[in-house]
Amino acid sequence: DLNTVSAGLVGTIRAFGGSMDEAAHYADVFANGCNNSSLDVNSLSENIADAGNVFRTAGYSVEDLTLYMGIMANRTIPANEAATALSSSFARLVKPPKEAAMAMDRINFSVTNMDGSLKSSRQILEELHDKFKDLSEAEQIATASAIFGKNHYDKWLALIGTAPEEVEQLSQALRKSGTTDEMSNAMMSGTGGSIERLKSSIDVLSYSFGELTANYIQPLIDKLQEIVDKL
Repeated sequence: DLNTVSAGLVGTIRAFGGSMDEAAHYADVFANGCNNSSLDVNSLSENIADAGNVFRTAGYSVEDLTLYMGIMANRTIPANEAATALSSSFARLVKPPKEAAMAMDRINFSVTNMDGSLKSSRQILEELHDKFKDLSEAEQIATASAIFGKNHYDKWLALIGTAPEEVEQLSQALRKSGTTDEMSNAMMSGTGGSIERLKSSIDVLSYSFGELTANYIQPLIDKLQEIVDKL
């Protein structure tokens, strides 16, 4: 839906502190995410901005957030649940409460480098994957619950358990440029595109006729109404 996608695009650009001059880039990320994962453009547009502020504050990009949401979508996690889990639980990674800090210490994991800077979103995901694969199922659940919270640990487990090869494949796909143009050109070619252009022309004609009615015919109707009222 054009209204949904437009609103989502504008909301995401604002959440990441971008400008409308970058709209084509953000649209490409949306398109690449939906073409290469189980995300659909309506649910992505409706929910991605909800986690945008957290990722922007951490210094991450729209590609980083779409990567996380795309992987979760491939694990049948709806976009709204993914955005909520990422928004509320990512802060626990960056500034962990006592229980989360203890769990992170037990698996010898930190989101920061030696100089105190945040690791990249890919590095965080890869290191968590390596740390968790050596734990038993019970230990994975207990550790994830302590770090990410009881309400969202299952979404993070799905994210963490994803093979690095799949993460790399989607990450590369998200950085392709020109996807929106390619999709638009494909959709507007052939008979389908001709019908779409005809519909657009009819919409313009209807709008133009409406303006004509308002500017020229409406005063005549009003005058006739005035005469009828007098009679």
